Amino acid sequence: EALQTSEAQLRSILDHSVALIFVKDLEGHYLRVNRSYEEQFGVTDAELRGKTDYNHHPKEIADAFVANDREVIAANRPLLFEERSLVAGEIRYSVVNKFPPLEESGRPYAVCGIATDITERKRAETALRESQALNQAALDSLAANIAVLDRGGNIIAVNEDWRRFARENGG
Repeated sequence: EALQTSEAQLRSILDHSVALIFVKDLEGHYLRVNRSYEEQFGVTDAELRGKTDYNHHPKEIADAFVANDREVIAANRPLLFEERSLVAGEIRYSVVNKFPPLEESGRPYAVCGIATDITERKRAETALRESQALNQAALDSLAANIAVLDRGGNIIAVNEDWRRFARENGG
């Protein structure tokens, strides 16, 4: 009865997490996933149990997952990874904290992962880089020495003509 209560409490905690949580044995077979994992990948814990990443991810993605799992096992300590997955035909990005749960002897018996989706952050970073590149291209297209200063008088951007002038004049 105590074991069943403990199991129900653990399942409740796992299933109320917005992070994807999974546990795989040392050979990469799924032992357990939480509700967020089931919902994102459209597979139940029962359907996934005993299967590997190769059973429900494209080979390239599964290869990366497996390589990271092996790195965690070899290091025998928690490691952070940025991983890609394919969800409903769309590439999604996650920061995944993977760690090896240990037997009493100190040897790992599985790989556990807690994944936080960072897709929107990655999209925002890409948009920012593209915006900065466009701004720099616009500055560089001007045939004049242009320097942009902040309110404190510090130069925060220059165009190619300004850089060329500075190089030619020892700056």
